[in-house]
Amino acid sequence: MFLKNMKNVEKESDVWSSSTIKGVGEVLSQIEAAFTQDTRTKNPKLKFTRFKLVHWLMTVDHPEISGARRERKVLAEIRKYNVTQSPTLTAVANFFRNGADEKTKDILSGWANGSKAVESIPLKALLLLGQIVVFLLFWARTQGRSKFLSQKYWWFMHQPHLAPELSGKFSHFALRLTKEELGNEAPEYATRLLVNAFLEDLRAAYKIRPLECGKPRRRTYPVVLLDNITSTNGGFRLLELINVVRNQTGQFDPLLMITAGTEIPPHGTPDAKNRTKYPPSNSLHAYEVWQGQLLRDRRARRDTAWYLPLTLPESGDRTRWPSIRKMDELSARRRTLRPGRWMSRVTHTGLIVLLVGGVTAVPACHHRRYLQEHCQTREPDLVRLRSSVASRWTCVGVTTSGHNLFDPSDPDTTSVENTVEKQNQRAVQLHRDFPDRPYITLIPLWALTSADHTSASLTADRESLEGLAVAQQQQEGKSADSDPIVRILLANAGPDMSDGVRAAQKIADEERRDKSVAAVVGLDMSSSNTERTIKELTHSGIPMIASTLSADDLTSLSKLYFQVSPRNIREAALVANFVKSLLPSAGETNNRANASTSSAADTAKDRTGSAASGKTKGENKGGPAGPAGYKVKIFYSNDRADTYSKNLADDAEAQFRDLKFGKTSKIAYTPSGGKGLDFSAREAGMSTCGDTKEYVFFAGRGDPDFRSFMDGARQCNSKVVVVGGDDVSRFVAADGKDLGYPAYYYVSFASISTGSGGKSPGRQSASTAADRYANTLQGLFPFEHPNPGSSDGHAALSYDAAQVAITAASYLASGATLPVSAGTEWREITAIGQPGKDSEDRSYLGISGRINYSDGNLQYPEDKEVEIRRVADDGGVNTQVAICGDPQSSASWCAKLPH
Repeated sequence: MFLKNMKNVEKESDVWSSSTIKGVGEVLSQIEAAFTQDTRTKNPKLKFTRFKLVHWLMTVDHPEISGARRERKVLAEIRKYNVTQSPTLTAVANFFRNGADEKTKDILSGWANGSKAVESIPLKALLLLGQIVVFLLFWARTQGRSKFLSQKYWWFMHQPHLAPELSGKFSHFALRLTKEELGNEAPEYATRLLVNAFLEDLRAAYKIRPLECGKPRRRTYPVVLLDNITSTNGGFRLLELINVVRNQTGQFDPLLMITAGTEIPPHGTPDAKNRTKYPPSNSLHAYEVWQGQLLRDRRARRDTAWYLPLTLPESGDRTRWPSIRKMDELSARRRTLRPGRWMSRVTHTGLIVLLVGGVTAVPACHHRRYLQEHCQTREPDLVRLRSSVASRWTCVGVTTSGHNLFDPSDPDTTSVENTVEKQNQRAVQLHRDFPDRPYITLIPLWALTSADHTSASLTADRESLEGLAVAQQQQEGKSADSDPIVRILLANAGPDMSDGVRAAQKIADEERRDKSVAAVVGLDMSSSNTERTIKELTHSGIPMIASTLSADDLTSLSKLYFQVSPRNIREAALVANFVKSLLPSAGETNNRANASTSSAADTAKDRTGSAASGKTKGENKGGPAGPAGYKVKIFYSNDRADTYSKNLADDAEAQFRDLKFGKTSKIAYTPSGGKGLDFSAREAGMSTCGDTKEYVFFAGRGDPDFRSFMDGARQCNSKVVVVGGDDVSRFVAADGKDLGYPAYYYVSFASISTGSGGKSPGRQSASTAADRYANTLQGLFPFEHPNPGSSDGHAALSYDAAQVAITAASYLASGATLPVSAGTEWREITAIGQPGKDSEDRSYLGISGRINYSDGNLQYPEDKEVEIRRVADDGGVNTQVAICGDPQSSASWCAKLPH
């Protein structure tokens, strides 16, 4: 483009004025027209929206009006200008201004068809609404306050020239750029605004945004060839302004200016005088020097930062210039080069695919890992752990959605869990319907992962859950405001309670989220694992009500720990006195000597035929020889973690010695899967053969150790009397019937035979409650034994543990204003046994016996009923042969038993 001399542009040394603005604006307009009207390029045409807007504003003139009217007039002009610049906006404006044609009316009618609300609105009202929406959108954009909404208007309010912050919003700033007001602005900075707007349009056109990977890329810089630039036609001024704007903004723009003239701009400045001018033959070196100094010159804001001057001779053959030839060769080669692979559409598309894939894959992987870590559930309080005891993965923690935690499970167990889950859903609905009734959550915590990989070993835990389900179902049928509504959340502590601490932590997390959690019930195995679990629950402030635990020292671990079973010392005293009652009289001793084939267990059966009625024949001094003539072997587990077995064996040894028995020995055996002695439970059973003047007390675990023990005793047809501890009831519950074992006795903590007992009012009440319990249990779980719970008592003990928590919650609801929670529940548990109003007996007459914590001084029941049961060798007939704790049925020697 050839620039002619312009009279309205002052010389370089003159002061900036409005004529400078006009001259530079005209030069940029010519360049803009050359770019936008170029038909040779295949790329989309360059758009100079900012430059054209500011250049147009400088021509707007309304001298006849002022103030707010002028501002409104300018906004109206801007709106019209925007409409004329966009065909789409022109069509929309014409539509709302002039109305719709017939075709458009048909479209609108079809859209409104079926909508009475739309059909009732006239078409003109819709058009008016459209005009209002368009106007409000334009008004919001011209505020210049949102980059996303305002776009170019926002840029004007954030560029550095003419201090746009003084205007506050774009409409005020636009008014300052009009012809009438522009005279009040500094001409130099107004001209800079023009140039910066022009360069910003080029920056926007060449910028590739992340979401525009498919946008056509411009592979060459826009080049402007300006000939005949002088200080009087705006050429020098334009170059000077480009240099200043680039130095000031520090932003990249792609414009390349190649100019020619008789003088080298700029001139008259110290930087211009000291610079080196290169001949064309040395142009490549000149470019390298300029490129190396550019950053330093930009930081110093030098007037010559963006200039690369070359002096050309008046004539000459350019083929003689080596540097020119090298640049020609370089240019020719670069025209054939493709853009870098990182700039290709395939790369951008691939990156977006990878980004989207990563954004979706990371959450998906995290979700998959979360499900894997939480047993394929969304429950945060269930975790998948590898057990060191069972050598397999297991789910530990508490479930709130009825996830099956029994491992392995069977159809009966699944049926029990489903029943509890359905009752939980009804409990939640009852809580919504009757918000004034207490609402408590009980969490039974057991070792639900079988150590021997069989579901039979978890039968006792299944029956314990049945007892809780009975207590829960009975509360549904009550309606008093003090009758609690019960929800049950099952928890697993891993095999042998090995992960009890982790399960306790998860229970604590659930209690922090759900304040209806009142207590933990159940608990398995008196062991070091259980002791650590009790301490962890105590640390979290959650009370515990154990159903079958009996080790002597458990109550000393925590004030929050309670149990419904008697302690080992009471069990050991019961066994020792019962064995003494079995000792034959003098005549029976002679008979034994004459009939060596008679079974000691059969003889004992004869002596205990009426023990259930309290008339035990064996209440004697043990015959002529007395207890001293008989030996007692006490077998216990050598597992150091099994505190129950060692404690019960120690208590039993002390009790047998107090009764003056002959040789009393404790013999340790290695439990199933254990390490240590090479003396297994099976070998222990085989060691009982031969001596009929020997009694055996098995203080180990019922399943599988007692089963192995009886297998060994059966091998040699042992004639000794075997009495098992209370844990043998687990073996009885699992498969202790119909196995062809010799007859044996075992201790049961649940004396619930509905037909037994005397006629006292208390016993009649207990019998009635036992009948209701048995009927409910049979109704919920008809697959159970016809006389449910009469043989092993786990369901009854679990039922009573739940009733202790329910009773404490009812005390809170009826006598205090405190809400039912873990923090208030434990204090009311200690009240079970305290005298009420008018000396009312507040002990709980449970299914397994009376529970009385003796005015809060005890954490185990005082004088709790405990019985001896006999399993016959003819197919599993299970009968009660002795009971202590029931005043109407107890043998006379029961008074000697400790609490």
